Amino acid sequence: MKHNKQNFQSKKVVLMMEMNHDQYDEYIRNKYVIENIKDVVWEVDRNLIFTFVSPAVKAMTGFETDDLLGRSILEFLTANSKQYIFTQWNGMMQDKANEPMYKSVLYDVEFICKDDSTLWCEVCVKPIFKNEGCLNFIGTTRDVSEKKQLDQRLKEYLAELELKNMQLEKLANLDMLTGAYNRRRYDDFVSTEIEKNEIYGSPFSIIMFD
Repeated sequence: MKHNKQNFQSKKVVLMMEMNHDQYDEYIRNKYVIENIKDVVWEVDRNLIFTFVSPAVKAMTGFETDDLLGRSILEFLTANSKQYIFTQWNGMMQDKANEPMYKSVLYDVEFICKDDSTLWCEVCVKPIFKNEGCLNFIGTTRDVSEKKQLDQRLKEYLAELELKNMQLEKLANLDMLTGAYNRRRYDDFVSTEIEKNEIYGSPFSIIMFD
């Protein structure tokens, strides 16, 4: 009986060692990923104070991890982004009963780098909750400055294209010499009125003079 009890205890110790070994392997894998991806992985408390920042922050912003720890994330945002995040954060904290708040959310913010330049970042945040309420937030930050520049160029291109189309439309409907509507515009107008007459019976008249 005593021998069986010893065997059980030995198996229990071996099982615990194997579990600890698996947990250690998982820790090493996670640590390797966090330290080697380009995105910055971070954690803040409910007051938005950094409690963890991954080493990738130096390559992205110029700051060392110790420069951010113990400081508010709001200190490193431009005025507009600071107000935006402050508003979003307060709304999320005041509405804990809302299901979507437990999911990850995305923000685009402008981060102030160590050399005072600014960087557009996509921030993904997920709140961590327990029975007593929100404990902290974990998140990632990705440099999207190039994407923002491309988006801006696309907006400018589309605006220019719309302007050109308006100019072409104007040229297509106006006589270049007099500035009056041309034959094409006349044909479009008459066709539209005839169609209205056929569908709705709307009367119309045409008066022509030179």
